[in-house]
Amino acid sequence: MKNLFLLLPLLLIISCQKELEPSIPNINSIFDTQDFNIRFMMKNGTEYRMGFLNNEIAFFSPQETLRRELSYDDVVLINTFVGDRFRTSAALSMNSSEKAHNNAGQIEIYNDSKKVVFSSPDYSAGFEQLLIKLKLPYVSTKKK
Repeated sequence: MKNLFLLLPLLLIISCQKELEPSIPNINSIFDTQDFNIRFMMKNGTEYRMGFLNNEIAFFSPQETLRRELSYDDVVLINTFVGDRFRTSAALSMNSSEKAHNNAGQIEIYNDSKKVVFSSPDYSAGFEQLLIKLKLPYVSTKKK
């Protein structure tokens, strides 16, 4: 029993998710696992999540959850969107200004052991277009 208490902290440290620096190699290392999630956190606080496992996508929105098979075209659309947001984020951090960061949403790419988080200027319009192309439900959370 005493040994169990000694091993417990070690197990917790080993099993923790490691946050990596936002970079293309780190993002690709997560994508390569084919078992990962992308969380889109809009600047208004709304979250959407896409979970990927092999050739399937699970889409979680504030209103519903949807699961379906993932096509090659879907993968290209998602990769392009995330890549564009990452490049915008990198440009933003090079020309950093407080106002630009306040107007940013976040994208979190993670699996069980790794996580990459980066901020990107308001991408809600582009995200809505992505969901339309993927035939996934987009529920606007803007207050009228």
